[in-house]
Amino acid sequence: MKVKPGTFRPFKSKVSILYVVLALLGPLLILAGAVIMAMVSREKGYEEISISLAVHLLWILPLFFLAVAMLSYPAITVMEDQAVVRTILKHKQIPLKEVSAFTVVRKFRQGNALILEMRNGERLKIMEWRYRNYGELKQALTAGIKMNPALKAAMAEEQAKHFLLWAGLLFGVSLLFLLYIQLRLGALPLEARKLEHLRVVLAEKPILLQEEENGDTAPVRLVLKAREYPGIEFHLKGAALWPARGVQLEPGDGLALLADKRDYYYAIVRKAHPFIRLKAIDIYAINRGNQAILALEDYNVALKAHLEYLSKQSLLALAAAGLLFGCMVWK
Repeated sequence: MKVKPGTFRPFKSKVSILYVVLALLGPLLILAGAVIMAMVSREKGYEEISISLAVHLLWILPLFFLAVAMLSYPAITVMEDQAVVRTILKHKQIPLKEVSAFTVVRKFRQGNALILEMRNGERLKIMEWRYRNYGELKQALTAGIKMNPALKAAMAEEQAKHFLLWAGLLFGVSLLFLLYIQLRLGALPLEARKLEHLRVVLAEKPILLQEEENGDTAPVRLVLKAREYPGIEFHLKGAALWPARGVQLEPGDGLALLADKRDYYYAIVRKAHPFIRLKAIDIYAINRGNQAILALEDYNVALKAHLEYLSKQSLLALAAAGLLFGCMVWK
């Protein structure tokens, strides 16, 4: 008696070429990129702590998702009366007689997905892109079982719920951003006693960096360099820039600065940190002798106006997102 291809037992799934590439080359490429980023960060440094952390996430997050993909990959063996599903962390046996229905749905950017439904209501999802022999695997698992249109409709409804979940998460992130702005507003005014007091001598004429002139990234900023801290820049940017941008400062000027304590810590105190090398410190007030180039009070007024503007824009965006989300739920 001849056995048709794909119907013999036991039948084993074959991992796709994409997964092999992910497993073999992915970690090496990600870690190589991490080493390069670490070397660049040590060589050039960053102008913002947030930028430094974001750059390191460029390799940490892909490595995390790759680990999740490897740990959750299911190898499937189909026997005469059961299917065995193995991942690195789990092992599950599914009696084939318990499979009551199946359907095939299209997943966004992932191709087809075979959905098996058990008599107890449990479901097993098998993604086409994970297996080289997906067609034969599907045949082995669904032999003698009819496709169920009701299951396909239920899966479409589940996908819609997932979409709503992501929309809700986006709404929540927008709400958190608005809350962050409100917290920053609540922290105003900044007080001189909570800032780092520095006395420096200007090493060279200040430079106004603008995107349209230097191809630099936003925000526009005024850069000061001090003789006492070679390799470190003092930045006046954003809302604090405009009150002081027209003031003339010359090399050799003695300045009193009010600087961000956290920036000072990472740029000056912890300059040998293996992951974060900060090369810029934000400043909020500048005095030359008895002349206030930028008073802390002026900075607080400018920043408060800027944050209130962002708050209004965020409220409008949040209202639009909420309206869209409400319409989707209503439908």
